[in-house]
Amino acid sequence: MAAAAAAAAAVGGPQPPQAEMPAPGLALDKAATAAHLKAALSRPDNRAGAEELQALLERVLNAERPLAAAADGEEAAAAGGGGGAGPAEEEALEWCKCLLAGGGGYDEFCAAVRAYDPAALCGLVWTANFVAYRCRTCGISPCMSLCAECFHQGDHTGHDFNMFRSQAGGACDCGDSNVMRESGYTNQRKKTTENSFVGRDHKAYRNCINNCMLPLM
Repeated sequence: MAAAAAAAAAVGGPQPPQAEMPAPGLALDKAATAAHLKAALSRPDNRAGAEELQALLERVLNAERPLAAAADGEEAAAAGGGGGAGPAEEEALEWCKCLLAGGGGYDEFCAAVRAYDPAALCGLVWTANFVAYRCRTCGISPCMSLCAECFHQGDHTGHDFNMFRSQAGGACDCGDSNVMRESGYTNQRKKTTENSFVGRDHKAYRNCINNCMLPLM
């Protein structure tokens, strides 16, 4: 193709059509690209990696593509086909998940973030008809309530507890020493050792991802 173009230029003839290059970044393997960017952004001088990330995100989170997909969704809904996220939004979401996870599994990334959460209290708030638990063995207050996740992650074997449906809403008291004994806390809230998930290199990478991604969303 290059030789043909040169020959055409030499005789002043018409230029042959050039092969269209794929959109940068979008044709790449997501996990490999995210891992590469994580390594580049974790270096002391990460300017080149930041430029690569910015260019990729500008393609992935192009505002015109979601708008076009939304218009298609409206047309489909008008025709009785329903709306919903189109291929552009789904592709952008997959890219964001992969970039956040640094090329690893997104579910593993979410689990690591939850493990790093230093919050002493759960504090999950629920509305009416939410199914919760109450352990009278661990409770100091008779109104102590636990969400299902905290209850099952705590050790309540042989305890006097019951499952109930909340009538007017409430909040999970796991971690609140004024309401329940520490023996009923989840293992996560009993831990006091520092979690090593966010090391210095991880912080640099997450900061770059946040600074570049959030303004485009």
